[in-house]
This record gives sequence, C-alpha cells and structure tokens, in this order.
Amino acid sequence: MVSSIAKLKQLGFKILATEHTAEFFEEKVGQIEIVHKISEPERKPNISDLLYERKIDFIINIPSTSTLEKYVGMLDDEYQIRRKSLELGIPVLTTIELADSFVKTLEWLKDNKTTIEPIEPYDKFE
Repeated sequence: MVSSIAKLKQLGFKILATEHTAEFFEEKVGQIEIVHKISEPERKPNISDLLYERKIDFIINIPSTSTLEKYVGMLDDEYQIRRKSLELGIPVLTTIELADSFVKTLEWLKDNKTTIEPIEPYDKFE
C-alpha cells in the first residue's frame, strides 16, 4: 500500500487520511493531509463534509478484519465512509490488490491513450 500511496503523490494527487493512518504514511511518503472521522463531526475538515462537497475523487478504504470490541467504533467509521461514498457515486477501492491495480492504471494513463474499438468483431462466434 505504501508504494501505491507514494505513486499517487508522484502523479499529483493530494492524499487525505484520518489521523493515525496519516501518521503511518507520513513516515514513509511525506506530507499527508489529515481529515477527521465521520464520528467526529465537530472536527474539521471532516471526511463526511468533503464527500458531500465532492472534494474527493476516490476512496481507498480497506475494511478491517478485526473484531475486538475496542475496534467497534473504527469499524463503524470505515463502514460509514464506504456507504456515504457509494451513495454519492464516489468510487471506493476496498482491497489492496484493487488499489494497487487502480494506481498502476492511473500511472499507465498518464503516458498512454486508451484505444476505442467497436465490439462487433469480438461478439461473433464462429
């Protein structure tokens, strides 16, 4: 994940993360902008506000598999971020593999053009 976040920064994306996630990534890739959790609506900038204001292009939110009671609030925040994003039509990447592939595609698109071909040649079975 670290290499994908570093690549996004190199591609010119501004990286936003909640406090502890930002601390983790800052040690490895440099400056990360902190946003506050949905469960902290009084703290600004708040992820919910940014989603509703359409200031976020996509979300990388990998669900935690932890089930310990102390993580219940964190799990609810993760769920709320994914749900609000999807309700607003903002893409959500929920696995490391998907996030890595997405970033590689963005990098490829920087220097390449996609081709658009009609589907007709491919839809005929002989």
